[in-house]
Amino acid sequence: MKPRTRKHVFPLPYYQGRTARAAGRCRASQPYPEMTVDSAWWLGGWHDCDIELTDEPKNHPITPAAQAA
Repeated sequence: MKPRTRKHVFPLPYYQGRTARAAGRCRASQPYPEMTVDSAWWLGGWHDCDIELTDEPKNHPITPAAQAA
């Protein structure tokens, strides 16, 4: 049985923007004309690298004393 491959949920420009941000490129390096749908997806991917959920702090378990309060 072949292992499953990750399916892309968003259009390709989104992932190109994420890759550009990870490589340290600036916003002006986007390959699409301004005010297009692809440009918006590219910028969305570029900005999402800042708000990754994996960078969020982990929720610690609530102690019984705090639950009683």
